[in-house]
Amino acid sequence: MGVKDYDSKTKAKAAAHELQDLGKQLAKLSLPTLRALELPERLYDAFEVLSRTRGNEGTRRQMQYIGKLMRLVDAEPIAARLGLLNNSSQASKELFKQCERWRDELLNPTLTDEALGRFCADYATAKHDELRAMVTTALFEKTEGKPPKHARLLFRAVQNIVTA
Repeated sequence: MGVKDYDSKTKAKAAAHELQDLGKQLAKLSLPTLRALELPERLYDAFEVLSRTRGNEGTRRQMQYIGKLMRLVDAEPIAARLGLLNNSSQASKELFKQCERWRDELLNPTLTDEALGRFCADYATAKHDELRAMVTTALFEKTEGKPPKHARLLFRAVQNIVTA
């Protein structure tokens, strides 16, 4: 009797569950995003069928099939590309939150001057006078109870400056 050159049944099942979890993460993505991940054609086709599948039992069976296909392909590059996609998505969310914080600080009447000075110091491309005019208009709009059109414009301006 020789030593077996494969993992235990427990390790094999754990690996299969990991691949099935990766398949579940991929199933949440849109078809164009999946296409961008450069999945093998059979796997992409399985996700395409899943997107058209209605009903719990059909979805469950299609996910099992996707899990089977995941065991047949090299999942590491797929997981790496998915990780990059998630990280870029997380980074864009953080950037959006940062822009929202700047807008909120700029529209706080007690902090406007200080926040405007810090923002212009942090971002050299920011034009103090233009931002001051936008903040003043947005604050006036807020006190008048009008829709926040200029606050949105200020947010876009802040976003353009931060991402430049």
